[in-house]
Amino acid sequence: MRNLKEYMDYTNSVNVEYAFNVYKNDLEADRSYLRDDHMLFTYMFLNLLSLYLHFQILNMIDGKYSVRDVLLILSGIRMYRMEKGEIMSEIPKKAKDLVADLNIDLDILRKKD
Repeated sequence: MRNLKEYMDYTNSVNVEYAFNVYKNDLEADRSYLRDDHMLFTYMFLNLLSLYLHFQILNMIDGKYSVRDVLLILSGIRMYRMEKGEIMSEIPKKAKDLVADLNIDLDILRKKD
């Protein structure tokens, strides 16, 4: 029973270290130059939300891509809003494949009335 607890403590510490690594390197949230408490709390909340979304994406991709790669590939999809409606840009092949692999519904990009 003791070995199981040590193993669980070890795996939890690895997860915490990974989260700090993401927070520091991917989100670049290790330093803020904010002097107002309200701005600092907002900054920390947005970084926590970003970390949560990072892990949501990580759980979806199953090691095929990195989270940075997913965001970079999906950044090629653009929505243009015009007076009469919205137009989606042509979706690059890599983005189409990724959207299909992850079962992402692109209709979430469209403005709801």
